[in-house]
Formats: sequence, C-alpha cells, structure tokens
Amino acid sequence: MLPLTILNSDGSSVFQLHLKRFSDRQYHPVATIPIVEFHEHNPDGDQDCIASVEVSGPFVLVLLTWMRAQRPFDELFVFDWISGQRLIVSHFSIRIV
Repeated sequence: MLPLTILNSDGSSVFQLHLKRFSDRQYHPVATIPIVEFHEHNPDGDQDCIASVEVSGPFVLVLLTWMRAQRPFDELFVFDWISGQRLIVSHFSIRIV
C-alpha cells in the first residue's frame, strides 16, 4: 500500500492510496479499485503532513497527521482494500498542554 499526493493546477492536493503487492509492486489483483482517492486538501499556509499506513486483513488504516497547521489535527481513514469502500473517516484535534 502506497499513499501518494497529487498536486492539482489550482494548488489543491489529492491523496491517493495505491493498492500494490509488496512482492512485485504491481497493482494487487484482488483489489477492486487499485487506486483509491481518499482526501482532497486545500492548503491554507505552510503545512506538513505525515501519512501512516497499517494493513490488517481486509482493512487498511491511513492516519494523516498535520504538523504545522494553525490547529494541529489528525484524520483517520479506514478502508476495505478489497472492495475499495471507505468505512470510517474521523477528524480529531490534538491539544498539547
């Protein structure tokens, strides 16, 4: 599984998850939708994002952590990688005391 960011001409970004086999880097033959677009981002200033990906059986979890946003927040996406269906989207803020 490989997360990629595609930059659009208007300055926005689209995050994609490419469902590939580790053995040969080809798109996984079981994945119904081999490229899943899961987030569109319109930057409002200088932001850094860290993408963490975990696979567990038919589920893939993607955690986006926005580091330099005015109010740092995380976004969690959970997919069934076989069907390409998005199961959960959760947005939450981190408060550092």
